[in-house]
Amino acid sequence: MKLSTTLLIGLSQIGLIGCSAMPSQGPMAGSISTEHDEQSAPGYSIVDVTPQVSDSLSASAPRLLNTNLGAASNGRAVPRVQIGDTLRLQIWESDERGLFSAPGSKSTDLAATVSASGQIYVPYVGTIDVLNLELEEVRRRVAKGLQGKTVDPEVVVNLADSGAQSVSVLGDVRAPGRFALRESGLRLVDAVALAGGAKEPGYDTMLRLVRGGNVAEIALDDAVSIPRNNVWLLPGDTVELTYEARSFSVFGAVKSSGLKHFETREVTLAEALAASGGLNDSLADRGGVFLFRFEPAEHLREFGVARPPRSHGPLVPVIYRLDFSQTEAFFMASRIQVRDRDIIYAANAPGAEVSKFIEMFLRPLMASASDYTDLQ
Repeated sequence: MKLSTTLLIGLSQIGLIGCSAMPSQGPMAGSISTEHDEQSAPGYSIVDVTPQVSDSLSASAPRLLNTNLGAASNGRAVPRVQIGDTLRLQIWESDERGLFSAPGSKSTDLAATVSASGQIYVPYVGTIDVLNLELEEVRRRVAKGLQGKTVDPEVVVNLADSGAQSVSVLGDVRAPGRFALRESGLRLVDAVALAGGAKEPGYDTMLRLVRGGNVAEIALDDAVSIPRNNVWLLPGDTVELTYEARSFSVFGAVKSSGLKHFETREVTLAEALAASGGLNDSLADRGGVFLFRFEPAEHLREFGVARPPRSHGPLVPVIYRLDFSQTEAFFMASRIQVRDRDIIYAANAPGAEVSKFIEMFLRPLMASASDYTDLQ
Protein backbone atom coordinates (compact mmCIF):
# COMPACT_ATOMS: atom_id res chain seq x y z
CA MET A 1 0.00 0.00 0.00
CA LYS A 2 1.35 3.45 -0.93
CA LEU A 3 1.91 6.12 1.75
CA SER A 4 -0.67 8.48 0.20
CA THR A 5 -3.27 5.75 0.37
CA THR A 6 -2.40 5.12 4.01
CA LEU A 7 -2.85 8.83 4.80
CA LEU A 8 -6.19 8.99 3.03
CA ILE A 9 -7.44 5.97 4.93
CA GLY A 10 -6.28 7.49 8.22
CA LEU A 11 -7.82 10.90 7.50
CA SER A 12 -11.08 9.27 6.51
CA GLN A 13 -11.14 7.23 9.72
CA ILE A 14 -10.70 10.28 11.97
CA GLY A 15 -13.29 12.29 10.03
CA LEU A 16 -11.08 15.06 8.66
CA ILE A 17 -11.86 14.51 4.99
CA GLY A 18 -14.48 17.12 4.01
CA CYS A 19 -13.89 19.42 7.00
CA SER A 20 -13.78 23.05 5.88
CA ALA A 21 -11.46 24.18 8.68
CA MET A 22 -9.66 23.02 11.77
CA PRO A 23 -10.96 24.25 15.13
CA SER A 24 -9.29 27.42 16.44
CA GLN A 25 -8.48 28.62 19.95
CA GLY A 26 -9.45 32.17 19.06
CA PRO A 27 -8.95 34.91 16.50
CA MET A 28 -5.59 35.52 14.92
CA ALA A 29 -3.78 38.80 15.54
CA GLY A 30 -4.68 40.14 12.11
CA SER A 31 -8.41 39.78 12.68
CA ILE A 32 -8.17 41.76 15.92
CA SER A 33 -6.06 44.57 14.51
CA THR A 34 -7.73 44.92 11.11
CA GLU A 35 -8.69 48.50 10.29
CA HIS A 36 -12.38 49.26 9.69
CA ASP A 37 -14.23 52.11 8.11
CA GLU A 38 -16.39 54.26 10.37
CA GLN A 39 -19.61 52.35 9.72
CA SER A 40 -18.12 48.93 10.35
CA ALA A 41 -15.71 50.11 13.08
CA PRO A 42 -15.74 48.00 16.24
CA GLY A 43 -16.87 49.46 19.55
CA TYR A 44 -13.39 49.21 21.03
CA SER A 45 -10.01 50.94 20.76
CA ILE A 46 -6.68 49.29 20.06
CA VAL A 47 -3.59 50.77 21.74
CA ASP A 48 -0.10 49.59 20.87
CA VAL A 49 1.91 49.38 24.06
CA THR A 50 4.87 51.74 24.11
CA PRO A 51 7.13 52.63 27.04
CA GLN A 52 4.89 55.64 27.72
CA VAL A 53 1.78 53.45 27.74
CA SER A 54 3.41 50.83 29.96
CA ASP A 55 4.42 53.55 32.42
CA SER A 56 0.82 54.71 32.59
CA LEU A 57 -0.44 51.17 33.11
CA SER A 58 2.11 50.50 35.82
CA ALA A 59 1.15 53.47 37.97
CA SER A 60 -1.68 52.76 40.35
CA ALA A 61 -3.45 55.84 41.67
CA PRO A 62 -3.97 55.92 45.45
CA ARG A 63 -7.33 54.37 46.24
CA LEU A 64 -9.01 56.66 48.74
CA LEU A 65 -12.03 56.07 50.90
CA ASN A 66 -15.04 58.12 49.94
CA THR A 67 -15.40 60.42 52.92
CA ASN A 68 -18.82 61.71 51.85
CA LEU A 69 -20.40 59.96 54.80
CA GLY A 70 -22.67 62.69 56.10
CA ALA A 71 -20.99 63.25 59.45
CA ALA A 72 -17.40 64.45 59.67
CA SER A 73 -14.82 61.73 60.19
CA ASN A 74 -11.59 63.68 60.15
CA GLY A 75 -11.28 63.75 63.94
CA ARG A 76 -11.93 61.40 66.82
CA ALA A 77 -15.46 61.10 68.10
CA VAL A 78 -15.95 62.60 71.56
CA PRO A 79 -18.46 60.43 73.46
CA ARG A 80 -21.72 62.18 74.20
CA VAL A 81 -24.18 60.82 76.69
CA GLN A 82 -27.16 59.03 75.22
CA ILE A 83 -30.35 57.48 76.60
CA GLY A 84 -29.60 54.11 78.22
CA ASP A 85 -25.95 54.88 78.93
CA THR A 86 -24.61 53.92 82.34
CA LEU A 87 -22.28 56.46 83.92
CA ARG A 88 -19.82 55.70 86.70
CA LEU A 89 -19.47 58.58 89.18
CA GLN A 90 -16.59 58.72 91.67
CA ILE A 91 -16.95 61.38 94.37
CA TRP A 92 -14.21 62.36 96.82
CA GLU A 93 -14.47 64.57 99.92
CA SER A 94 -11.72 66.05 102.06
CA ASP A 95 -13.48 65.03 105.30
CA GLU A 96 -14.15 61.40 106.22
CA ARG A 97 -17.42 62.56 107.80
CA GLY A 98 -18.77 63.82 104.49
CA LEU A 99 -21.97 62.64 102.79
CA PHE A 100 -20.15 60.36 100.39
CA SER A 101 -17.42 59.16 102.71
CA ALA A 102 -17.29 55.68 104.17
CA PRO A 103 -15.27 54.20 107.06
CA GLY A 104 -11.64 54.25 105.98
CA SER A 105 -12.43 55.97 102.70
CA LYS A 106 -13.11 59.52 101.57
CA SER A 107 -14.80 58.50 98.32
CA THR A 108 -17.66 56.49 96.92
CA ASP A 109 -18.64 55.06 93.56
CA LEU A 110 -22.09 55.53 92.06
CA ALA A 111 -23.70 54.13 88.92
CA ALA A 112 -26.31 56.25 87.16
CA THR A 113 -28.32 55.18 84.10
CA VAL A 114 -29.58 57.84 81.71
CA SER A 115 -33.37 57.78 81.69
CA ALA A 116 -35.69 58.09 78.71
CA SER A 117 -35.92 61.81 79.49
CA GLY A 118 -32.12 62.17 79.25
CA GLN A 119 -31.49 62.58 82.99
CA ILE A 120 -29.53 60.90 85.77
CA TYR A 121 -30.22 60.96 89.51
CA VAL A 122 -27.44 61.82 91.96
CA PRO A 123 -28.13 61.58 95.73
CA TYR A 124 -28.36 64.95 97.47
CA VAL A 125 -28.35 66.66 94.07
CA GLY A 126 -31.44 65.31 92.36
CA THR A 127 -31.95 64.91 88.62
CA ILE A 128 -29.48 66.37 86.15
CA ASP A 129 -30.01 66.78 82.41
CA VAL A 130 -27.12 65.03 80.66
CA LEU A 131 -28.42 64.07 77.18
CA ASN A 132 -25.86 64.76 74.40
CA LEU A 133 -23.37 66.22 76.89
CA GLU A 134 -19.67 65.37 76.89
CA LEU A 135 -18.47 63.60 80.04
CA GLU A 136 -16.53 66.66 81.20
CA GLU A 137 -19.70 68.75 81.12
CA VAL A 138 -21.54 66.06 83.13
CA ARG A 139 -18.71 66.16 85.70
CA ARG A 140 -19.00 69.93 86.05
CA ARG A 141 -22.78 69.75 86.53
CA VAL A 142 -22.48 67.07 89.22
CA ALA A 143 -19.74 69.01 91.03
CA LYS A 144 -21.82 72.21 90.89
CA GLY A 145 -24.83 70.40 92.35
CA LEU A 146 -22.73 69.15 95.29
CA GLN A 147 -21.38 72.55 96.24
CA GLY A 148 -22.51 73.58 99.72
CA LYS A 149 -23.65 70.04 100.47
CA THR A 150 -20.32 68.22 100.71
CA VAL A 151 -16.81 69.12 101.83
CA ASP A 152 -14.63 70.20 98.89
CA PRO A 153 -16.08 67.59 96.48
CA GLU A 154 -14.02 66.18 93.59
CA VAL A 155 -15.88 64.30 90.86
CA VAL A 156 -14.81 61.92 88.09
CA VAL A 157 -17.29 60.67 85.48
CA ASN A 158 -16.67 57.71 83.17
CA LEU A 159 -18.82 55.86 80.69
CA ALA A 160 -19.37 52.41 82.14
CA ASP A 161 -21.59 50.95 79.43
CA SER A 162 -23.15 52.32 76.29
CA GLY A 163 -24.85 50.69 73.34
CA ALA A 164 -25.12 54.06 71.65
CA GLN A 165 -21.38 54.79 71.95
CA SER A 166 -20.32 51.79 69.94
CA VAL A 167 -19.60 50.50 66.44
CA SER A 168 -20.34 47.12 64.87
CA VAL A 169 -17.82 45.05 62.91
CA LEU A 170 -19.34 42.28 60.79
CA GLY A 171 -18.58 39.91 57.93
CA ASP A 172 -15.34 38.06 57.23
CA VAL A 173 -13.61 38.84 60.51
CA ARG A 174 -12.55 36.32 63.15
CA ALA A 175 -14.56 37.81 66.04
CA PRO A 176 -17.47 39.96 64.82
CA GLY A 177 -19.28 42.04 67.38
CA ARG A 178 -20.07 45.43 68.84
CA PHE A 179 -17.25 47.49 70.30
CA ALA A 180 -17.42 50.52 72.57
CA LEU A 181 -15.95 53.85 71.50
CA ARG A 182 -13.46 54.97 74.08
CA GLU A 183 -12.82 58.57 74.97
CA SER A 184 -9.53 58.33 73.09
CA GLY A 185 -11.50 57.47 69.95
CA LEU A 186 -11.43 54.51 67.60
CA ARG A 187 -10.07 54.38 64.05
CA LEU A 188 -11.26 52.16 61.22
CA VAL A 189 -8.30 49.76 61.21
CA ASP A 190 -8.32 49.55 65.01
CA ALA A 191 -11.94 48.40 64.92
CA VAL A 192 -11.01 45.60 62.50
CA ALA A 193 -8.18 44.61 64.86
CA LEU A 194 -10.61 44.48 67.80
CA ALA A 195 -12.70 42.04 65.76
CA GLY A 196 -9.72 39.73 65.36
CA GLY A 197 -8.67 40.90 61.90
CA ALA A 198 -9.75 39.67 58.49
CA LYS A 199 -10.10 35.95 57.77
CA GLU A 200 -8.75 36.31 54.23
CA PRO A 201 -5.85 38.27 52.68
CA GLY A 202 -6.31 42.01 52.93
CA TYR A 203 -5.74 42.59 49.20
CA ASP A 204 -8.84 40.51 48.41
CA THR A 205 -10.97 41.78 51.29
CA MET A 206 -13.30 44.72 50.72
CA LEU A 207 -14.12 47.00 53.64
CA ARG A 208 -17.44 48.85 53.73
CA LEU A 209 -18.10 51.64 56.19
CA VAL A 210 -21.81 52.33 56.68
CA ARG A 211 -22.79 55.58 58.37
CA GLY A 212 -26.50 56.29 58.36
CA GLY A 213 -27.63 56.03 54.75
CA ASN A 214 -24.12 56.52 53.31
CA VAL A 215 -21.66 53.81 52.33
CA ALA A 216 -17.92 54.05 51.62
CA GLU A 217 -15.91 51.11 50.26
CA ILE A 218 -12.23 50.31 49.89
CA ALA A 219 -9.85 47.34 49.94
CA LEU A 220 -8.65 46.54 53.44
CA ASP A 221 -5.02 46.78 52.32
CA ASP A 222 -5.63 50.37 51.20
CA ALA A 223 -7.18 51.24 54.55
CA VAL A 224 -4.04 49.95 56.26
CA SER A 225 -1.40 51.36 53.92
CA ILE A 226 -2.85 54.84 53.30
CA PRO A 227 -3.21 56.83 56.56
CA ARG A 228 -5.90 59.08 55.08
CA ASN A 229 -8.19 56.06 54.74
CA ASN A 230 -7.90 55.14 58.42
CA VAL A 231 -10.69 57.48 59.49
CA TRP A 232 -12.11 58.01 62.96
CA LEU A 233 -15.32 56.11 63.61
CA LEU A 234 -18.49 57.67 64.97
CA PRO A 235 -21.18 56.14 67.21
CA GLY A 236 -23.48 53.85 65.26
CA ASP A 237 -21.01 53.16 62.43
CA THR A 238 -21.02 49.67 60.91
CA VAL A 239 -17.88 48.16 59.41
CA GLU A 240 -18.35 45.14 57.14
CA LEU A 241 -15.58 43.03 55.62
CA THR A 242 -16.29 40.88 52.57
CA TYR A 243 -13.91 38.48 50.85
CA GLU A 244 -13.98 39.14 47.10
CA ALA A 245 -11.35 37.09 45.28
CA ARG A 246 -9.92 38.97 42.30
CA SER A 247 -9.21 37.11 39.10
CA PHE A 248 -8.10 37.45 35.49
CA SER A 249 -8.57 35.21 32.47
CA VAL A 250 -5.93 33.97 30.04
CA PHE A 251 -6.92 32.48 26.68
CA GLY A 252 -5.39 31.52 23.38
CA ALA A 253 -1.96 30.13 22.58
CA VAL A 254 -0.69 29.66 26.12
CA LYS A 255 0.21 26.43 27.84
CA SER A 256 -2.44 26.73 30.57
CA SER A 257 -5.47 28.84 29.77
CA GLY A 258 -8.39 29.62 32.06
CA LEU A 259 -9.39 31.69 35.07
CA LYS A 260 -6.52 32.67 37.37
CA HIS A 261 -6.79 34.12 40.87
CA PHE A 262 -4.51 36.78 42.28
CA GLU A 263 -2.02 35.16 44.64
CA THR A 264 -0.47 38.48 45.67
CA ARG A 265 -1.63 42.07 45.97
CA GLU A 266 -0.24 42.99 42.54
CA VAL A 267 0.34 40.87 39.43
CA THR A 268 2.12 42.13 36.31
CA LEU A 269 1.29 41.03 32.78
CA ALA A 270 4.57 39.13 32.64
CA GLU A 271 3.67 37.28 35.85
CA ALA A 272 0.17 36.51 34.55
CA LEU A 273 1.62 34.94 31.40
CA ALA A 274 4.13 33.00 33.49
CA ALA A 275 1.29 31.69 35.68
CA SER A 276 -0.24 30.35 32.46
CA GLY A 277 2.93 28.50 31.51
CA GLY A 278 4.02 31.14 29.02
CA LEU A 279 3.34 31.34 25.31
CA ASN A 280 3.01 28.10 23.41
CA ASP A 281 6.00 28.18 21.06
CA SER A 282 4.32 26.01 18.43
CA LEU A 283 1.06 27.98 18.34
CA ALA A 284 1.53 31.57 19.50
CA ASP A 285 1.96 34.64 17.38
CA ARG A 286 4.57 36.53 19.41
CA GLY A 287 3.48 39.74 17.77
CA GLY A 288 -0.11 39.32 18.97
CA VAL A 289 -0.48 39.36 22.78
CA PHE A 290 -3.51 41.39 23.84
CA LEU A 291 -4.87 42.77 27.10
CA PHE A 292 -8.62 43.46 27.15
CA ARG A 293 -10.13 45.81 29.74
CA PHE A 294 -12.45 48.81 30.21
CA GLU A 295 -10.86 52.23 30.68
CA PRO A 296 -12.22 55.72 31.38
CA ALA A 297 -12.49 57.72 28.15
CA GLU A 298 -10.10 60.38 29.45
CA HIS A 299 -7.43 57.70 29.91
CA LEU A 300 -7.38 57.12 26.15
CA ARG A 301 -6.72 60.77 25.50
CA GLU A 302 -3.41 60.41 27.35
CA PHE A 303 -2.29 58.10 24.56
CA GLY A 304 -3.74 60.24 21.77
CA VAL A 305 -6.36 57.58 20.99
CA ALA A 306 -9.83 58.67 19.88
CA ARG A 307 -12.93 57.19 21.44
CA PRO A 308 -14.47 54.57 19.12
CA PRO A 309 -17.62 55.88 17.39
CA ARG A 310 -19.80 53.01 18.58
CA SER A 311 -18.68 53.19 22.20
CA HIS A 312 -21.04 54.71 24.77
CA GLY A 313 -20.90 55.31 28.50
CA PRO A 314 -18.08 56.42 30.81
CA LEU A 315 -15.95 53.31 30.18
CA VAL A 316 -14.48 52.32 26.82
CA PRO A 317 -13.47 48.77 25.82
CA VAL A 318 -9.73 48.91 25.15
CA ILE A 319 -7.35 46.32 23.71
CA TYR A 320 -3.67 46.81 24.51
CA ARG A 321 -1.36 45.05 22.03
CA LEU A 322 2.21 43.89 22.68
CA ASP A 323 4.70 42.50 20.23
CA PHE A 324 6.80 39.91 22.06
CA SER A 325 9.06 39.47 19.05
CA GLN A 326 10.60 42.73 20.30
CA THR A 327 12.84 42.47 23.39
CA GLU A 328 11.43 45.69 24.81
CA ALA A 329 8.01 44.05 25.18
CA PHE A 330 9.30 41.84 28.00
CA PHE A 331 10.36 44.88 30.03
CA MET A 332 7.04 46.62 29.36
CA ALA A 333 5.06 43.51 30.33
CA SER A 334 6.90 43.41 33.65
CA ARG A 335 5.58 46.89 34.43
CA ILE A 336 1.94 46.61 33.35
CA GLN A 337 -0.33 45.86 36.30
CA VAL A 338 -3.12 43.35 35.72
CA ARG A 339 -6.48 44.37 37.16
CA ASP A 340 -9.44 42.42 38.43
CA ARG A 341 -11.37 40.78 35.54
CA ASP A 342 -8.78 41.59 32.90
CA ILE A 343 -8.65 39.28 29.87
CA ILE A 344 -5.30 38.32 28.35
CA TYR A 345 -5.25 36.70 24.94
CA ALA A 346 -2.31 35.25 23.00
CA ALA A 347 -3.23 35.05 19.33
CA ASN A 348 -2.55 32.00 17.18
CA ALA A 349 0.18 32.27 14.59
CA PRO A 350 -1.02 32.16 10.96
CA GLY A 351 0.59 28.72 10.59
CA ALA A 352 -0.51 27.44 13.97
CA GLU A 353 -3.44 25.42 12.67
CA VAL A 354 -1.13 23.66 10.21
CA SER A 355 1.25 22.90 13.10
CA LYS A 356 -1.61 21.48 15.14
CA PHE A 357 -2.64 19.33 12.20
CA ILE A 358 0.88 17.95 11.80
CA GLU A 359 1.37 17.25 15.51
CA MET A 360 -2.06 15.75 16.20
CA PHE A 361 -2.76 13.77 13.02
CA LEU A 362 0.00 13.54 10.44
CA ARG A 363 2.78 12.41 12.75
CA PRO A 364 0.81 9.38 14.06
CA LEU A 365 -0.23 8.53 10.50
CA MET A 366 3.34 8.87 9.28
CA ALA A 367 4.44 6.52 12.03
CA SER A 368 1.75 4.03 11.02
CA ALA A 369 2.82 4.26 7.40
CA SER A 370 6.44 3.66 8.39
CA ASP A 371 5.47 0.58 10.37
CA TYR A 372 3.51 -0.71 7.38
CA THR A 373 6.50 -0.21 5.04
CA ASP A 374 8.80 -2.07 7.43
CA LEU A 375 6.50 -5.08 7.29
CA GLN A 376 6.70 -5.36 3.50
